[in-house]
Amino acid sequence: MKKIDQQFVVYIRGILLIGFSLLMFKLILTGKIVQYIAPKMMPFILFSSGTFFLLGIIQIWRSSVNKDLTCECSHDHMEKGKIRTMFIY
Repeated sequence: MKKIDQQFVVYIRGILLIGFSLLMFKLILTGKIVQYIAPKMMPFILFSSGTFFLLGIIQIWRSSVNKDLTCECSHDHMEKGKIRTMFIY
C-alpha cells in the first residue's frame, strides 16, 4: 500500500481552512451572514474568519518545510490509510 505524503495532507488542510475563511468573509461582505447567525455574534465570526485564515497560511507554510521526523520512538507517525485520512475531513 502506498503511504500518504504527510506534507500533502497538511497542504490540503491549509487550503480547506483558507477556503472556509474566505467563504465566511464573503458572507460577511454581502450581509448574508445574518441569515445564518444572530447579529450579536458578528465579532466572533470576524475573529474566527481571521483565525482560520491565519491557521491556513501556517498550515501551507508548514507543508513547504521539508523536515524529517525521526524521534526514535519505534513506531510510525504517518497516517495509516486513505479511509482514515478522509474520515478526518
